[in-house]
Amino acid sequence: MSRILIAAVLALAGLAGWQTMRLADERTAHQTTVAQLERERGDWQRESRVAVEAARSEEHRRTAVVEKEVTHARKKAQDLGTDLAAARAVGERLRIALAAATRTNAPSNPSDTAGRSPTADPAADLLADVRRRLDEATDGTVGFADAAHLAGQTCERIFDQMNAARPPS
Repeated sequence: MSRILIAAVLALAGLAGWQTMRLADERTAHQTTVAQLERERGDWQRESRVAVEAARSEEHRRTAVVEKEVTHARKKAQDLGTDLAAARAVGERLRIALAAATRTNAPSNPSDTAGRSPTADPAADLLADVRRRLDEATDGTVGFADAAHLAGQTCERIFDQMNAARPPS
């Protein structure tokens, strides 16, 4: 019986030794896995920082493009406003000159004007009023068209600049 007991003790000792070696191997594998995960986590964090910096850089570039184009559009709008005001002034001078010319071309027959002054001609007054209103409407339409055209050009320039330097996807 003692041989059986010795064999059992030896088998148990062998099993305990084998289990100890297996546990040591598992600890080594676990440490290797933890180290690999830490390296990968560091790589992910670096990649994330690089991606964030790239996104910030692209955002700054786009903001600069938009700000530059908005500044350009504002200056262009001021120039267009100045041009429109000058055109309105010229139009007003032309209307005044036309009204004066219409008055000087009034009929010379005193019976045709029968007590009216040349400026009191209702047809000439109506014509002058219609011309003034048409000029005002035209000025408003021109101002709106200029603003819409400028906005469209600005938008196109911004779009073109955004896509010209677009990083590959």
